[in-house]
Amino acid sequence: MRKTRFSLVALTVLMTLSACGHKIEFVDGSFRSYQAESSLSVETLSIVFPASGGSASIDLDAGGVWSAAFEDDRAADWCSLSSYQGKRGKATVTVSVKGNPDYDERSASIVITSGDLKRTIAVTQQATPALIIGQAYYQFEPEGATLSVKLASNLDLDIVIQPGCDWIVPAESKSVTERVHTFKVTRNESRSERKGWIVFKNEQQKEADTVHVAQAFHPILVPCEILKAASLGWTVSFETASPTPDDYRIVLADRWISQSGQETVDGRSRFLIEVQPQDSQGGRRSTMVFVYDKDYACPDTVRILQYEKLPSFSFTTTADNVTLPEIEGDDQAGFVFWGDGEQELLSPGISHTYTSSGPHVVSVEILSKKRVPFNHLENGMTINIRDLRR
Repeated sequence: MRKTRFSLVALTVLMTLSACGHKIEFVDGSFRSYQAESSLSVETLSIVFPASGGSASIDLDAGGVWSAAFEDDRAADWCSLSSYQGKRGKATVTVSVKGNPDYDERSASIVITSGDLKRTIAVTQQATPALIIGQAYYQFEPEGATLSVKLASNLDLDIVIQPGCDWIVPAESKSVTERVHTFKVTRNESRSERKGWIVFKNEQQKEADTVHVAQAFHPILVPCEILKAASLGWTVSFETASPTPDDYRIVLADRWISQSGQETVDGRSRFLIEVQPQDSQGGRRSTMVFVYDKDYACPDTVRILQYEKLPSFSFTTTADNVTLPEIEGDDQAGFVFWGDGEQELLSPGISHTYTSSGPHVVSVEILSKKRVPFNHLENGMTINIRDLRR
C-alpha cells in the first residue's frame, strides 16, 4: 500500500514538470521596431512591415527547448530570424525583412514549437506603391469628348484638377477595378487653345502622376494679319473655315465700314468689307469686325487699320495695259487704285490690264516713301505730284 502511494505522487510531479517544460509565450510589451507595427494575441504575433523592409524584435519565454520554422520555405528568400532554436528561459527573436520590389503584398508564417505547444509570428509586408499612367498627354477637338485615363495602381488615390479648368469635369468610372477614371471635356467656346492638368496622388505614400489635357478651339477664321486700308477708301476681305456664308453672322463695330459682299472661294467663305475714305484731316483709325459662328457663342475678330492721309501721286494713262512707274526702296508698301474700280496692294513691277477704254487716272498711296524717281515713263502718262509729301 505504501508503494502505490509513492508512485502516484511521482506521477503528479512528472506531469507538473512536463507542463512547465512545454511553456512558451511572447512577453507582453517587449515588441521593438522602428519600421513595423504589431498586434499580439495569446498564440499569434502579427507584424506588418512597410515595402522598404526593416526588422522587429520580440522576447520569448520558453519552459523548454524550442525551434522555429517557416510554414512555406519560399518565404526565407525575403524573411529571416535571428535564431531558429533556443533553450529554456527568455530569449530575443528578431525578424528581418528585405525590401519588397513587387506591386503585390506578401506574407509569411513562422511557427515556434516547444513540445506540443505552438506560437505563430504572422509577417505581412506591404506592396511597393504603384502609380503608372499609360498615357500622359491628351488632345481634344473643340466639340469636347470623354476622357478615359487608364492607370495601374495599388493605392487609394486623390484626384486634383487644375484650378480654373472647369471645362474638365469628373465623371463616374466605368470600372473601378480596372482603374479607369473618366472625365468629361466640355465644348471649347473660346477663341484660343486651352490646357489643363489632372493629378492622381496618394499623400501617405508620396506618390503622384500627372495627365496633361489640351483642347483646340473652333477655327472660325482662316488666320490673317491686320487688314490695312488706304485713306482714300479700300475694300478688304477675310475668309472663314466653312464654305457656307450663312453659317456666319457679321457684326461691324463702326459706321465707316460696311459689308459689301460675300462669296465662296476654294471651299471657304469670303466676306468683303468696304472702308469709307478719310476726310482731309482724318488721322489713323482702327475698328473691329466680329464674326459669329452659328454654333458658337464666342465670336472671332478681325481688326481693320485705316491709315491717315499718306504721300501719294497720280497719273493719267490711255494705254490698255499699264505698269506702275518704278519706286525707290526695298519696302514697296502702299495702295494702288487703277481708275477702273480695281485696286491692289503696291508691289514691285505691278501692272494692270484694262477692259474699258481710257483715259484712266491711277492713284498711288505710299507708306514711308520720300523719293519717287519715275523711271521708264510710258507714252500717254501725265503725272500729278502735288500730294507727294506728308
